[in-house]
Amino acid sequence: MNVRPSIGVVVAVLLCAGVATAATSARTAPVISGGSPTQRQTIRELAHALGGTQIHQIRITAADAGTELVMQPAIRDRSRPGASVRLGWDAQLLSYSFLRLSLIHHLPRVIGFSAGGQHVVFRSAAPRPIPTFDRLRIVPPVARAVKRSGARVIEFNLFRPAAPAFAVVVLAQKPSTFLAHRLGSVITALNSVAPRLDGFYIGVADSERRIVFAYSRTAERATVTTTIYVRPDLLGCAKDLPVENEVAPDGAPPCPR
Repeated sequence: MNVRPSIGVVVAVLLCAGVATAATSARTAPVISGGSPTQRQTIRELAHALGGTQIHQIRITAADAGTELVMQPAIRDRSRPGASVRLGWDAQLLSYSFLRLSLIHHLPRVIGFSAGGQHVVFRSAAPRPIPTFDRLRIVPPVARAVKRSGARVIEFNLFRPAAPAFAVVVLAQKPSTFLAHRLGSVITALNSVAPRLDGFYIGVADSERRIVFAYSRTAERATVTTTIYVRPDLLGCAKDLPVENEVAPDGAPPCPR
């Protein structure tokens, strides 16, 4: 029987009049191979619910204890500094959502994935429980923080592939000042709603829309995975941000004025 999973759609939120949300570039539907027709359709719908991904190809492979996803990133994204953070978040979120739905619909167990040279094995076959979806408890705190930051919104999306996930990308005309004095409150707001999400991603772009800062968080049971990128000359501006990672363990240059 072909089981059709129930997968949510993207919720795009308008922060203020005249500011439109838009997905970041190079997010496309991956080419999917291997596995059963139901598995392929499930992944196809998950990728669609994420507004596309930075993953070009997904192969569903049989492993000793179940199923593994082998992902190939889009070549154009691999050459862009900071793109690996969103790529890793896409891969983790897509795979973990696939694990959730595979359990619900009695598909083969998902044991992990590989993408962009990273290989991840899920520690638990059972995904962590999260509270009942409540958009009003997730979106407003982050929307207020983004609006107060004064940055221009490029992307502000609440996705529901299997469980909610939040992606925020903003444009800062002066990234050094934004990272040092305004970004912290946005990350704090995302941290506050993190227990209600499978994960979140925050990116900061400069006036030419190049990512200068990226931070992602995903949670699998008691294991929290975080990844960060900071443009090297801005490390000193990001060292006090409320992130899990140590931004500059070997020291950082002063934040440029």
